[in-house]
Amino acid sequence: MNEETRSALRSDADRFRQGLGNSIWRIGIVALNNPGLLCVLLYRFQEAAVKKARWRQARFLRTVNHFLTGADLLPGSKIGGGLIIQHPNGIVIGAGATIGEHATVLQQVTVGEKLSSNHSEHAYPRIGDRCVLGAGAKILGGISIGDDVRIGANAVVLHDLPNSVSAVGIPARVA
Repeated sequence: MNEETRSALRSDADRFRQGLGNSIWRIGIVALNNPGLLCVLLYRFQEAAVKKARWRQARFLRTVNHFLTGADLLPGSKIGGGLIIQHPNGIVIGAGATIGEHATVLQQVTVGEKLSSNHSEHAYPRIGDRCVLGAGAKILGGISIGDDVRIGANAVVLHDLPNSVSAVGIPARVA
């Protein structure tokens, strides 16, 4: 595992254990009883396999993650360190999607491509740092989401969003 993946893992663990102190027992209990942390750990191992071009191993880890947690994080997606996934059930993050540092992703979120009419163009969203993706949010297409953006529950985002805004509705509008 390379240093970049180790750093992301440390950042993920730090966010999950906020408020728990440094007790190894408390941290261990969270790791064993939190499917969100399990999902993130499996994704990080999948990401390490992709970086070493071990595609079979990466696809196997994707399947294990999907089976155990209900999240489908495709090999090739890029997610920064400090990721929090509260409830991983139903989360789908596409192969070309990019999510920045310290993101929070809630259940049933989709970050994926929006197919063109001729299905030849593959464009995925780029999401900035410290974003919160509310339950059921859909972020689709080759769009850019700025830093510190909050996307409300069940919002459908199809256009770029600037930094530090909240977006809600179908289609999503800045609130």
